[in-house]
Amino acid sequence: VSFFIFINFGKYFMSKKPLLNYKEYISRYTSIVTNMDSFLQISELPLPKVISVNTLKTTITDVTKWIYKKCPTALPLSWLEGAWKIPADTKPGRWPEFMMGLVHCCEEISILPALLLDAKPGETILDICAAPGNKTAKIAMMMNDKGHLIANDINFQRTALLQDMINRLGFTNISITNEDAQKLSSTNNFDRILIDVPCSAEGNIRKSKWRRRTEDNSKKLNIIQFKILQKAIELLKPGGIAIYSTCTYAPEENEWVLNHLDPETTIIEQIELPGNLKADNGLVKWQDQKYRTDVKNGLRFWPHYNDTGGFFVAKIRKI
Repeated sequence: VSFFIFINFGKYFMSKKPLLNYKEYISRYTSIVTNMDSFLQISELPLPKVISVNTLKTTITDVTKWIYKKCPTALPLSWLEGAWKIPADTKPGRWPEFMMGLVHCCEEISILPALLLDAKPGETILDICAAPGNKTAKIAMMMNDKGHLIANDINFQRTALLQDMINRLGFTNISITNEDAQKLSSTNNFDRILIDVPCSAEGNIRKSKWRRRTEDNSKKLNIIQFKILQKAIELLKPGGIAIYSTCTYAPEENEWVLNHLDPETTIIEQIELPGNLKADNGLVKWQDQKYRTDVKNGLRFWPHYNDTGGFFVAKIRKI
């Protein structure tokens, strides 16, 4: 994403024009959402947080001994060991244990892309749009701080957040780069790449004010998203894995982007979800457009399915 494009993101989201009514706009998804009433109801509720153990500094057993004293209502995640759901108004950033880097705080469904990436110790991995770093942290933990993880972001100020996180959690295998994701070197260096692209953020309504104006925004963003995805595929070794994710519902930013990958060089693979997580398959048709068949292997997470934010994720293998 060039600096010019980044500035234009700001124009989309920070304009003083009146905001489009969220419920009115989201009605465009009525045909693909099961129980729209439940979807709209939960979208008005605060989004719970998740605390997860930093296994580089402590153990799940040790954190389990004190987590309920800090937050008596904490609930262990059924699909991820060493993680607890806590109320939205909890402030774990004030805990000494957080400041010491023993635990990390994030949104539940945002953990999934890093988990699906399935990073291994010793591999060379790229998080191509990394800041503020929640997914980067999970990848580094899965690597057991061994190998090389490059965390890239175009926004220099956001890379400062990345550095703060790395220092707090104690990672030593992460290098931060501040580059345009579309212009990274095209040498096939990486075993795995996480591609959590900038998006219209419809799925974030539970934790922040929705800034999107019109459907046209997605049709402008998706060109940038595809270029980032295309560059990531170039950077992958043959046989390498890429995880593409967004926090939006718009097919223009999800299935449309995947559909434009070269089917001669990529396969969109099925995803086996951990635990009891629920999701819908990707769309093979939206409005008047049909997509490549394996786009259905992408997954759509609606907030009322798992009490999370909204999300989309797909697993891509380079042939």
